Amino acid sequence: MLYDRYGGKLSAVKELFNTDKKRAKGGGDVILDGCIENVKMRSKAVSDVELSNVVKVYPTGEKAVNGLSFRAIRGQVSILLGQNGCGKSTTFSMISGVALPSSGSIKVAGVDAVRQKDKARKFIGFCPQYNPLYDRLTVLEHLELANALKEGPPHLFMAEAKQLLQAIRLSDKAGTHSANLSGGMKRKLCVCMAMIGGSRVVLLDEPTAGMDPGARKDVQLMLEKIKVNRTILLTTHYMDEAERLGDWVFVMSYGKMAASGSLNYLKKKFGSGYVLTVVLSAKSDKKQSTKLVKQICHHVISSSRLKDQRGQMIEMTLPEDEKKKIVPLLKILEAIIAKKYKSKEIKELPSDLRDKIKKLKITTLGLSLSSLETVFIRICDECDQVIAKENNLDDKREIAEKNYEMLTEMKKLKRVTGSALQSSQFQCLIRKRYYYTLRNIYQLFFQLVIPILVLILGLHAINSDEDNKIEKLEKINLDSFPESVIVMMKDGKAPHYDDMKKYIEGYSHLTVKEHDSGENHEDLVDKYYKERLGFILKVDKSGASFYYNSILTRAVPIVTTLAANWYVKGGGYNVELEWVSSAKEEAQTEFLSYLFIPFFITLGIALVTAPFVQFSIEERVCKFSHQQHLTGMSRLIFWSANVLWDSLVFITFAGSTFLCFLAFNQLTHCFPYIFLMYSLLLVAIVPITYVASLIFESPSKASSLLVIYQMVVGIIIVLTLALMSFAKTRDIFFLVLASAVSTATVYAMQNRSTRVAIFDLRHKAEKPIAKKPVKLAPCKAVGKEEQLVHRPQVKNCTVVVKDLVRVFGKFRAVNGVCFTVRNNECFGLLGTNGAGKTTTFDILTGLRFPSGGSAIIDGKDVVRHNYVGYCPQFDSILPDLKCIEALEIMAQLHGYTNPKLAIRHVLTCVGMVEHAHKNVRMCSGGQKRKISVGIAMLTRSKCIMMDEPTAGIDPRARREIWEVLDWMREKSGSSIVLISHSMEECEALCSRIAILRKGEMIALGTSQDLKSQYGNTYTMTLMVKKTKDRDRVIKGVQKKMKDAVLKTALTNITTSLVWELPKKPGDKWSRKYEKVQKLAQKLYVKDFMLTQSSLEDTFITLTD
Repeated sequence: MLYDRYGGKLSAVKELFNTDKKRAKGGGDVILDGCIENVKMRSKAVSDVELSNVVKVYPTGEKAVNGLSFRAIRGQVSILLGQNGCGKSTTFSMISGVALPSSGSIKVAGVDAVRQKDKARKFIGFCPQYNPLYDRLTVLEHLELANALKEGPPHLFMAEAKQLLQAIRLSDKAGTHSANLSGGMKRKLCVCMAMIGGSRVVLLDEPTAGMDPGARKDVQLMLEKIKVNRTILLTTHYMDEAERLGDWVFVMSYGKMAASGSLNYLKKKFGSGYVLTVVLSAKSDKKQSTKLVKQICHHVISSSRLKDQRGQMIEMTLPEDEKKKIVPLLKILEAIIAKKYKSKEIKELPSDLRDKIKKLKITTLGLSLSSLETVFIRICDECDQVIAKENNLDDKREIAEKNYEMLTEMKKLKRVTGSALQSSQFQCLIRKRYYYTLRNIYQLFFQLVIPILVLILGLHAINSDEDNKIEKLEKINLDSFPESVIVMMKDGKAPHYDDMKKYIEGYSHLTVKEHDSGENHEDLVDKYYKERLGFILKVDKSGASFYYNSILTRAVPIVTTLAANWYVKGGGYNVELEWVSSAKEEAQTEFLSYLFIPFFITLGIALVTAPFVQFSIEERVCKFSHQQHLTGMSRLIFWSANVLWDSLVFITFAGSTFLCFLAFNQLTHCFPYIFLMYSLLLVAIVPITYVASLIFESPSKASSLLVIYQMVVGIIIVLTLALMSFAKTRDIFFLVLASAVSTATVYAMQNRSTRVAIFDLRHKAEKPIAKKPVKLAPCKAVGKEEQLVHRPQVKNCTVVVKDLVRVFGKFRAVNGVCFTVRNNECFGLLGTNGAGKTTTFDILTGLRFPSGGSAIIDGKDVVRHNYVGYCPQFDSILPDLKCIEALEIMAQLHGYTNPKLAIRHVLTCVGMVEHAHKNVRMCSGGQKRKISVGIAMLTRSKCIMMDEPTAGIDPRARREIWEVLDWMREKSGSSIVLISHSMEECEALCSRIAILRKGEMIALGTSQDLKSQYGNTYTMTLMVKKTKDRDRVIKGVQKKMKDAVLKTALTNITTSLVWELPKKPGDKWSRKYEKVQKLAQKLYVKDFMLTQSSLEDTFITLTD
């Protein structure tokens, strides 16, 4: 269907990659013969970028560019188009000097960019796809830096910077840090950085990606103004942007030039002519009316064909070579709209048609040309057909038809329910953690191995104390005794007492203190605590006693020797040996011993448990966890799987510590208490970790702070318990109670009902300060939609949004929005950045709660229950999963009985079979978008939410995705809500489009309704035969159409002139077209075109 709709018969092509292929003039090797426009003036014009037979072969053998040749002319915006992987980015890299070509030549401003790379770079300004900005530099400072690097004249900098910022509407942000700019503003800054310094060659790689149409227009207007003395080469996936800006278009395919020429040349060669859009009334019979419109068009223009039919909108293709018959056709349709069934035009219809046309209710019509996107797809199709002939590839249409069959099979699969579903989901979540751990094995190393090594080192240090060392003592005497105080106590006459005293006093480092034997030796220990007591010798009638200090371990053998000598000299005199220590010393030693081991245990536990937060944060930030919740999975199952996996890691660590204690013979008598401690710590720490995962956005930052937090808290607890008796039953009870409360708190925070209750409490405080702005005057369709929404029952609608409000402090992001999405409808939601569309979308997908109003999807309030298919703006896939793994996880969570079969269908539909086993992190932006669309397709919900589903995907792949979405809407009964910055996407998919401004809906209808009601201009294009005819044609138009505004910037080779004609009340297409047709004949122009305002023009008119 896609190829019937956008293609038609393919033109003749010749074999690809033949060495004897003819070269197009000025082109080099080309895929399609005769598809390079030859303009004589172009060959003489100044070119600042010239590529001749450029080839680029990567070390892997991949030939990214294969004999590419083209010339970009000064004073023009040249557009480089091509599918993803065709070699565009490689070409830009070679021109800018980032990469060197394998062969061929590249000239920039006349300088050889290969041999004189540094010199050539001075002429180039480059805006890459990403934003190379410093967060802490202002807008003006970025421009100053870029100007200095390009060696631009400093004295001209301020004037040029102000001019650029004013042209792109960024003057008020000159002093703002780039970190505080929106995404669109950052892209604008990057464009200005490419322009600053008088860059003669400007390379823009998707400069307006992510911008709304208004911001894109700002960039486009600036490029139109400054292109006169520059050569601008631009790539984009927005074909409407290429049409608006492109003076010349190059189309690449398979590393070669496929076609090139002006827009009019390419449209005439590859386009399908005009597109007539007819909008039916809401009460019309769609099938009957479509059939009648086809019959009327066939009667007037026999080669016309149906292009598309969406909702109330019918599109017919009218061939270019029969445009003379367009006026009679328009007059017939206008007569039907006016209900003038007896008019001259109606009477010319066959009698069978005249009898039926009264049933045809047409509200409006419009005329436009086939888009550049259609041309691009046609060129790519022809190139692929050449490849298919050589490589025996299947025809694209056959593959597309197979995709539809596979999707049908997927939707017929039965869903697992009950305990079997819960068990399947739990296993799936555990497998997800396994995949993540397998791809982050270094994290597991730091989480388990490092803490165990730290503990081993600590235990080894304890066991390596001096009392466990065996030393060879060459000589045992008081020389080696530590400096200390020796207390001697005597009661009466004692043998050898004086000899011993004299002996000890002979050592200068020992101080002898004598005391009466009646004193308590324990009191003396405390008395000489600060002076370092060595030993006490107490002598009385019964014998002698040695009391040595247990802290001085080296004193033990010396004191033992002295006691033995005394015994021998005393002739069997009774000698006792006993160790003593101060109560303060005992406390200090016990305290240090008690602190040392717990410190290492605490450090180990912190290093093990803190990384638990990393996975949860990464999953939440990329919104993959939200994707899983949208399958209807219980949050209890989700968190239970995480707890089990993290517990297994912790148990592995705990078991390893027990083995370490056994190996070092430490704390073996405390194993039951350690086991209890580990159990309580696990129950307490894991919930705290999960709470942290809901607060932080950076995994590494959260993990580091948790390690610090646990270490500080752990040491404080150890110190506290060391100073008090804690072995009491009530303390264990409180530990258990605290752990239980922590666990309950986490579950409550993740419970949807609790979150709603908390939001309601906060919202009550916000309501008084949120001032409701003045309501904007809506169109009639918006009023009718509000009436429909407020009916007691709204039938045949999948989505019903009623008086939706969302308040952020004093700002109302959404202000009483009302709309419905009917069954089998694609509903577009458009608006500038800040209009409220993203907030509305977030409420519908459950990411935010509404401050007021309600949103019902499939009969259920989104606040209480949310089950939809979801494709967010930024890819919500864990980067460490493979594409096939991400899809398999989602399919299993949805309850498919055969997930592998389901994902095989999806991969085929989105064209990702070849990349199924590629890691998501290694996928291109377009490939990630395809997987995101595939995840949304897996839903069994009747509603699918799409936010920029084809952003970053080339036009051809985008059309294939559109076809799949269109099929899902028509065949499977799904309703689609779409947000997009691509007006072409909205026109291709949406049955109705709503436009938001300042949080309110200001317009609603089909794309043609909006263009007819709010589009206030026509676009007239006249193509002259020679440049010398331009002045004559311009004067002729000014004479006949005084209110026409010339929009074309004249250069030395411009042959296509574009005017904007005002649209007046009562204007009819037939009269306006006929007037332009006669003017073209009178001025002897080569060709002419008249089209209506584009949807982008209409959007800008409404939102400015």
